[in-house]
Amino acid sequence: MLKPLQRMEQKRALSLSLVAIASVAVFEVIAGIASDSMAVLSDGIHASFDALLTAILLIMLIMSMKPRDMEHTYGHGRFETIAGLIGGIVLFMVAILIIMESLERVAYGEGIAPSIIGLYALILALSVAVFRAVILAYSTHGISVRVGFYDAVADMGSSVAALLGFMLASSGLYYADGIASIALAGMIIFLTSRLVYSSAMELTDAIDPSLVDSARRAVLSIQGVKDCRDVRMRRVGRDILADVTVVLKGGITFSRAHAISTDVENAVMSSTSASRVMVHFEPESESEQPIEHLIADIASSVDGVKGVHNIMVSRERAAAGAGEGAGEGGVGGGGGIGSGRVEQQGSGDGAMIVSLHVQVDRNLRLDEAHRVADMVEHEVKRRIKDVKDVTVHMEPLMPEMLTLEGFKDRGLESKIRSIAYEHGIRHLGRVDAYTCDGMLRIDIHCSIDADLSIEEAHEIISRLERRIRDELGAVVTVHVEPYERAESV
Repeated sequence: MLKPLQRMEQKRALSLSLVAIASVAVFEVIAGIASDSMAVLSDGIHASFDALLTAILLIMLIMSMKPRDMEHTYGHGRFETIAGLIGGIVLFMVAILIIMESLERVAYGEGIAPSIIGLYALILALSVAVFRAVILAYSTHGISVRVGFYDAVADMGSSVAALLGFMLASSGLYYADGIASIALAGMIIFLTSRLVYSSAMELTDAIDPSLVDSARRAVLSIQGVKDCRDVRMRRVGRDILADVTVVLKGGITFSRAHAISTDVENAVMSSTSASRVMVHFEPESESEQPIEHLIADIASSVDGVKGVHNIMVSRERAAAGAGEGAGEGGVGGGGGIGSGRVEQQGSGDGAMIVSLHVQVDRNLRLDEAHRVADMVEHEVKRRIKDVKDVTVHMEPLMPEMLTLEGFKDRGLESKIRSIAYEHGIRHLGRVDAYTCDGMLRIDIHCSIDADLSIEEAHEIISRLERRIRDELGAVVTVHVEPYERAESV
């Protein structure tokens, strides 16, 4: 977006250009009529429409600076585009009329020996064209001024051609005046046809394909982006607006997705000079997601499910009979409610066996919790065709501990230490006990042998949590560290 100072520079440059070209237009039209020179007259008409175009650009520049409103949510930049389209069409028609008049003069031998006033007019036009090009060259921040600059450069060329035709006509080549007018009109048609085409393309939201390719490459260069699904770009006046759709990993957090979308926005703006970039992010399709993430999404969508964790997926080698019931109670919460086995759906090699822990409202009745488990099993098997068996372990969701009160009891801490050392804990550190709404919460910091596998360590901690929960009726959380590190501290 342009800064206010740059906008003022544009307005000043276009205003000076308008005054200069308008004065030339008036002088050349009068001189062309007085000298009966079609070259001078056509250049004067060209200058008149240049003045009109500059005035339109100035007006549209001012209008395009208006902030967006309820009717123009993308801003007012298209006013410049409309002005270019209309001005180009009118100028194109005038050029056709000039060619027709010049051809008639050449065909009927109406050679005119121009007067000295025409020479002065063309010299003035060339001088002003150089002046306009210079002042606009220092303020080419926006499209309006850039168009004005190109127009001034074209005026320089047309004035040189008209001056050449005038001099040849003065040397006795009377038809040179008409031929020069045709050349000037051809130049006008060439320039205005490009202007009309580019304006029409912009109004139909056409964009340079190379910009789209650059935006796509910029999106795919960002770490974390799995794919670029769609890129849409448009021009609104001097601004380029872009909408991109990116594919992210299904299990990504919202904060990480937001950070990636910010990186995408900056990369697209840098590679395409876009003024604004809108980033939409979507998760991977089900076929692309890790199976654990897909199962978690399916289970979480079931009404009544408050949380999902401990998802385990395995494949059997050969057909198997009906499995056993649900496993033992979960870690860190109350005892599990096994939902039982579901019917077998295919027993071929490679069928998946799924188990997962699902949290529900702790105030649900057993039959209500069981219905939630049945629905989770049904949805997982319906959405994933290769799943043969699903075992859902239900756990009560613990309430948020909004207000805690410290709980001091030497007998409690002594009991916890005794249980901890019975279950293979090498060193017991801090033991924190709290109460909240009649519930006892215990946080334990301890260390165990560092050479144990994570599976062995998990089994020790699980047994410790279950033992404390069963004997003390508390919600237990255990933080464990390697024994050597704990000793060095």
